[in-house]
Amino acid sequence: MAEKVAEKGAKLQLTRMPFGIVTFNKDTIMTLRTEYHITGSMAGCHPIMPHQSRHRGVPLLLMNEEVTLLRELEVVEFSGGWDYPENERDKLCYQIYKSLWKEGYYITEGSKFGGDYLAYPDDPIRVHSTHVVVVKEGCELFTPRDLIGGGRVANKTNKNLLYATLDENGIPNYISVEWSGLVGSEK
Repeated sequence: MAEKVAEKGAKLQLTRMPFGIVTFNKDTIMTLRTEYHITGSMAGCHPIMPHQSRHRGVPLLLMNEEVTLLRELEVVEFSGGWDYPENERDKLCYQIYKSLWKEGYYITEGSKFGGDYLAYPDDPIRVHSTHVVVVKEGCELFTPRDLIGGGRVANKTNKNLLYATLDENGIPNYISVEWSGLVGSEK
């Protein structure tokens, strides 16, 4: 489908809403997911069960990083300007997001697990995430509490903790933390 979009010159249509950039079109949602590893998050209520909050429906709400990537790839259009990344933190987060995306990961929002992102080796419908990604500025220190707390949360949820930053040349660097607990001698 990505080739068809590029060949025809047609762009995927997105809609600007007060709460973000969305699409209501099921074909666009499938194209984003299968061709571009963009999952977004369903933000609408389910038509059959509108009063529950566990299962969501359209529209698909896109993260700022997803919209920026799709704009760089020139495969989407929507009305109005786009001002992300707005600051240095946003630029850093976007570069890490883009690096992981280029490596083939599906990337979703990670605040539920204490990170900036969750990284999936395949479609999140098929597999669980393997990494909780925490973006750090190059000079930002790691405290023991960061390492222990993040490592324990990641371990209890069967994930690796991945600290990510950019070096002085703008190249992404990663530190993976795996929790192994205390190792002692047998009695």
